[in-house]
Formats: sequence, C-alpha cells, structure tokens
Amino acid sequence: MKQQGFTLIELMIVVAIIGILAAIAIPQYNNYVMRAHWSDALSSAASVQTAAAECYQETNDFTQCTTAGSNGMPATMPSSMGSANGTGATFGLSGTSTSTFKMTFDGSQNSALGNCTVIETGTPNASGTALQWSFDDGSCSKAQTGVGT
Repeated sequence: MKQQGFTLIELMIVVAIIGILAAIAIPQYNNYVMRAHWSDALSSAASVQTAAAECYQETNDFTQCTTAGSNGMPATMPSSMGSANGTGATFGLSGTSTSTFKMTFDGSQNSALGNCTVIETGTPNASGTALQWSFDDGSCSKAQTGVGT
C-alpha cells in the first residue's frame, strides 16, 4: 500500500518560498500606501496652486500671496492637507520673494506619511505667465512620497 502526502522537506520549501515573497511584498505595499497618502495631500493643494498663480499674475510678488482671502487666495487656508482620518500633512505657505512660492507639507510627526516633509516650490516661467512646480522630498525617497528625485 502506497502512502500519499507531502514530505517535511517539501513543506519546508513551500514555507520558505512564501516567506521570501512576503519579505518582498510587504515593504512594497507599505510604500504604495504611503505614496497614496502623499498623493492625497499634494492633490488637495491644487486650488492653492491655482490661486498662487493668479496672485502672482496680479501682484508679481509672492510675499503678497500668503494671506488668506487676499489677491485671489482662498478665504480660509487649511492647516493640513490630505485625508480627514488623521493621515494629512500639516500645511504651510511662504512667499519668500518675488521669484519663489513654497508650500510645505509636513508629515514629520505622521507615521502614515513616513515622517517625511515635502516642499513644493513654484517659480514663474520665462514669460511670467505660468508657474512651474518642483518638489523636494527631503530625507525621503521618491518610492515613499511619489515626488522628487
């Protein structure tokens, strides 16, 4: 009579393969979730980007574009951007000069955002008719935030 079943070595090989796959998949999934939170935070600032461009076209001075309700800026500025369930980034504006406008998304105290801070900088194009936006993801990688280099 022949017995059927798996040997111990076959079961150990299967467990090892599953362990290797999990070791690769779990960190990738965590980065995916973090990038989704960052995408939510950054996309929720689109109205502020538009308002900053409008303000710059009216004043040619970004220092005039950080006050809520003035020069086309939204009447109330949010203190955070992103998910309402506590995964949003603390949000701040600074018009440092006539040539740069910065939006800071501070997730340094938020593990859902990988404790990262992203700075989005708007600079006028050569003709001064539009803003070009660039991102600095600080100490975090593009794999974590989805922006930067």
